Amino acid sequence: MTEDFLPLEAGNQWVYDVSSESGQKVGQLEFSVGERTMVSGRSLYTLSGYPFAGDSAGVGLIGYDRESRQFVRVASGQESPLFVADSASIEVLQSDSAGIPQRFSLRTGSTTLVFQRGIGIVEARMQKAEGIQVARIRSSRIGRGNALPATASSRPGGTGTAAPPS
Repeated sequence: MTEDFLPLEAGNQWVYDVSSESGQKVGQLEFSVGERTMVSGRSLYTLSGYPFAGDSAGVGLIGYDRESRQFVRVASGQESPLFVADSASIEVLQSDSAGIPQRFSLRTGSTTLVFQRGIGIVEARMQKAEGIQVARIRSSRIGRGNALPATASSRPGGTGTAAPPS
């Protein structure tokens, strides 16, 4: 995973429509990137409302570790991976003409997240007590307050409303 699969910049925001597996709308989720903090020479960010942590402890600060090539969370002085999965739970869904992944899914326990390069998480399937819920990106605001559509043709600096991933 490269850091552009979850763009971390203060002000970035994602909004999702949530539905049951049968397609009935059950709500909306939103999260955003807050302030940047420097810790041991590394940029870490606060997240507000991050819905995909999978535990009640919250995420604390998050950042990207270039050495391990993964997103990490730092809470109570402890660092751990933000997304816990093994290579068998990763599936590339779309690549560009050079074979570089543009979209992939990551299965982490009872949640499957679909990431799109430059956009972030565009879909999540989550096992809840009331059954499977599907969160599909409705809109995003990435970098300098611009909204990007959740499509393979997204360009940095573009504007628009995100379309549900296909």
